[in-house]
Amino acid sequence: MKTKHKRNIRTVEDNTETKVRDNQYPSATMLVEICFQDYQRLQDEYNKIYDKTNIAIAFVSTILTASIGSFDISVLSKITVTKLWRQGLGYFEILCYIAGMVSLIVAMVLFLSVLKSNCIPIFDSVDIRNAEIYRKSADYSAMWMIDKFTLVVYEMRPIISKKQRKYDRALSLAIFGLVLCMVSVMFQKMGV
Repeated sequence: MKTKHKRNIRTVEDNTETKVRDNQYPSATMLVEICFQDYQRLQDEYNKIYDKTNIAIAFVSTILTASIGSFDISVLSKITVTKLWRQGLGYFEILCYIAGMVSLIVAMVLFLSVLKSNCIPIFDSVDIRNAEIYRKSADYSAMWMIDKFTLVVYEMRPIISKKQRKYDRALSLAIFGLVLCMVSVMFQKMGV
């Protein structure tokens, strides 16, 4: 009887050790949700870059069309005027117009390059359909998911950062071009 009792105790101890091993990372199930939220946030950020870029392309296209349509060729007559200050203003107006148009066109090209599609890594949920993962503990499965999410997030960050920098550069050029075109139009309207 004594042996049986020891054996039962040993079985209980073995079960306790198994439970400890199975529950080795109790916070993993909570952390997998945080990793998933980070993954979703990056996906949303990537999509927002595309949304903002589409709006910016429409805006720059409108400004380009309006600027081309509003340019007054009579500015060239200011250059032939004998008064030096009028010639200087005429050159300045033409310079502002040309620089503004070039900035807007370069900004448009940059915006279009932002829209160029990259192969962005995604979490492949088909990988979950794995009998080995089903047999493991919840902690193991959570750790496996954390690993997959963090690998994808690690690959996504530089791609998103590069697109955001390109978008920011294009937006700065578009604003600079808009200001120059406004200065040119302002000189035209003043009739200087």
